[in-house]
Amino acid sequence: MPPLTGVDYGIVGIVGLSGVVGLGRGLVREVFSLLAWAAALWVGLRYSGEVSAHWLTAINPPSVRFAAAFALLLAATLVVAGVLAFLLNKLVQGTGLAGADRLAGMVFGLARGVLLVAMLVLGAAATPLTSDPWWKSSKLIPPFQSLALRLRGQIDRGGPFKSSTASHR
Repeated sequence: MPPLTGVDYGIVGIVGLSGVVGLGRGLVREVFSLLAWAAALWVGLRYSGEVSAHWLTAINPPSVRFAAAFALLLAATLVVAGVLAFLLNKLVQGTGLAGADRLAGMVFGLARGVLLVAMLVLGAAATPLTSDPWWKSSKLIPPFQSLALRLRGQIDRGGPFKSSTASHR
């Protein structure tokens, strides 16, 4: 088998680092963190207009006021979620499931790393990078290209959870 290239080692590093982070944090904290970021983005997008219009009127121009409201809501939501995550983590540790939680967190982290690399490969496909010699000589990029194409298909169809009846309405 030919040796791995620099980009291959980078891929191993991304996936491995994500797995180590997942191992250190555990599944509960990893999943809760993902949900917290989704909630923070939703809160920021949903309520930035109201907060900027009613509470941050001293900031001008309005675009900066809106950005400040978004940042404030995002940060506040993440702080609240951080406190909840801390309490939830203490609960998990108290049940004696910390080892299993960390192992499952590592699996989650590895999966996240694979998904991240696939998304990077998907993004790179829209650039001239794919014709570079280092890209073509990579041993690990081809499997990620296959995954990236499947992800692209899901994105084009509206995602894996889109109901088949929704497209007929």
